[in-house]
Amino acid sequence: MPGTLPAQHRIFDFSDHIKNTLLDAVPTAELMLTSRRIGRQLEALAGRSPDFPAWLAHPSGHDALPQRQQGFTTIEERLMRRLGIAVQPPRAHEPQPSHSEWAPLTGQDPRQLGPYRLLLRRPEGSTVLYLAETAEGRVILRTVAPGRTTDAARRLVTVEAEVLRRLRGRCAPTLAGTGTDPQRPWTAMSSEWFIDDASAKAQRLSDVLHNIAWRQAETSLDLLTSLTLGWRLARALSLCHFHNVVLGGLSPYGVIVTEREVILDGLTRCIIDDDIDSYTDAGPVPTRTDNIRALGEILGKISAKHTALSPRGRPEEMTLWRSGSWRPLYDLVASCAADDPALRPTAGDVERALARYVSLAAASTTRTPPTPYASRETGSPNLRPQLAAESLAGALPQGSLPSRTRRRVARFRRSHPEIGTRLLHSHRITVVGAHPGSGRATVTITLGSILAAVRGDRVLALDGAPGITDLAGKITDPVEASRYRLATLPTPVTYEQLRSFTSVTRNGLEVLSLAPTRPAASTNFADEYQRIVEHAQHHYSILLTDWAVPYPATRRFGEHETAVLDTTDALVVCCIASRSSTEVALNLLEALDESYPRLASRAHLVLSLIGVPAHESDISRWLPPQHASATVIPYDSRLTAEDKIDIGRLRNDTVQALLSLAAAIAADFPSLPDDFPGSTRPSGP
Repeated sequence: MPGTLPAQHRIFDFSDHIKNTLLDAVPTAELMLTSRRIGRQLEALAGRSPDFPAWLAHPSGHDALPQRQQGFTTIEERLMRRLGIAVQPPRAHEPQPSHSEWAPLTGQDPRQLGPYRLLLRRPEGSTVLYLAETAEGRVILRTVAPGRTTDAARRLVTVEAEVLRRLRGRCAPTLAGTGTDPQRPWTAMSSEWFIDDASAKAQRLSDVLHNIAWRQAETSLDLLTSLTLGWRLARALSLCHFHNVVLGGLSPYGVIVTEREVILDGLTRCIIDDDIDSYTDAGPVPTRTDNIRALGEILGKISAKHTALSPRGRPEEMTLWRSGSWRPLYDLVASCAADDPALRPTAGDVERALARYVSLAAASTTRTPPTPYASRETGSPNLRPQLAAESLAGALPQGSLPSRTRRRVARFRRSHPEIGTRLLHSHRITVVGAHPGSGRATVTITLGSILAAVRGDRVLALDGAPGITDLAGKITDPVEASRYRLATLPTPVTYEQLRSFTSVTRNGLEVLSLAPTRPAASTNFADEYQRIVEHAQHHYSILLTDWAVPYPATRRFGEHETAVLDTTDALVVCCIASRSSTEVALNLLEALDESYPRLASRAHLVLSLIGVPAHESDISRWLPPQHASATVIPYDSRLTAEDKIDIGRLRNDTVQALLSLAAAIAADFPSLPDDFPGSTRPSGP
């Protein structure tokens, strides 16, 4: 089709005479090797773009190949034919190579375990894996091997079940079920990433490294791919250590590499909660630092590259991460093998460093955004511990408040006694902004200050989104807290330990915020946030989360968002008192209604008049009737000034609006039993 394509895109060919001359000039073996490399490199690119219909491997791509399109799996065959080399078709009777060696059941094997019908078996030492199925689909089931019903074998099965329960399908197979028969316990897990044949859409990391070592990949992994793979592996190990799981061994064979993540396989030989009795292997008991050393060795191989100086044709380790600005990462990975275990970094340190370098490497690269996690329905309320009696004491003695603030607080208590209702359990409030600049952090601090001053007990405000530290800009001298360090404190955590991570405002509100330098988002944010809430709910009557929702809001919330919403009792949605901003807030509530209908239907809408030349009477014309009781925060220069917020200096109408909001939230406080000691809080200053 001349004239319709650029010259470089048009099909061309040589005459037979020129073609034969060119082919004769190059050895046939070199032609075949080059053709194979080109074909396999193009095949390796499949799945990287959803826009090219021939790349069917991409999860966002087409399900079927359009007419007149050819997949890249044929490129090597077509190229070799173009060079005049015949390609032998595969023999139909040749079996496909198998990684798993599944075998038929023997006479000693059970045919049914729980609801699962067993199909095939694969022995693994003192345990055995079964391919099993129910009406819902197939699973992999592990149990003790016939004739090997020892305590050690049973412990392997129960340890793997507990590890899978803690990881909840992240970087590990999903736990599908367990059997508690003392003689034959079993663990059922998802099977989609199990390597069972050569055509699987995943491969073991050992195979990836083998290809790098023996030049079966053209030049090893590229920089961005090596960083991403290393980050995912460090994240998996960090997640294990966060849940007090030490791997019995971290090896490339036990890591499955997929398009979007890495999966840890064979988690039977782990140590949980430092219980060395659960480790049944001979030899030294593995530690976290042993896992770090193994991680460093694998990262060195992932970042290897063939160079002219590579010994005996083998790739030189960490070549990709050695130059210039990458040197700090090189030094960090090298320190994983330090002779003194105390000098080795944590898995979280390695994960966060790699996350930063992934961002740097991807800054100039067009990337396909990850598929969002499916939203999930809110389950039944979690059982929460009762507040400690000491939580009735505030972070600041009431006498330390400024005199003007004390007088105001006394009036607030008399006019709004419901705000001071005593709580049996911690009440969790999430403050969300409809969009950036909606006043979310300001409302979090002022509402928290009102609640802390009026109630006189402990109230905590904390950042609720990875990498967002807006609360630090609203308080004086914020403590540079580490969410990871706080989350990994051994339980039980005392109030004094929590207090070392928080700042206290002049109104008695405690604030937990990261350093105001906006650190890289933590990939383990969901686990860290939920662990912090578990620590804090023992000691604070009210928790306020400053949550920066992704903008624009979608109907599918990811793991970070559900971690916050699943631990929320009351929702406050902030926006500007304008038609467009309010529409965004209402769209957010509509998106929330699909997965969290209770929160959405009882949400408190807050409209700010800051910077909006409108009056409340104008707002009522376009505000939907179901939100007619929305709180309107009037313009107050003290809310926008650079000085830190002090409720003693706010205008009366501003404070009254915040009191109305606090009273509306307090109306949903759960009531205490009539016979519960101290069910009423004494009034007074």
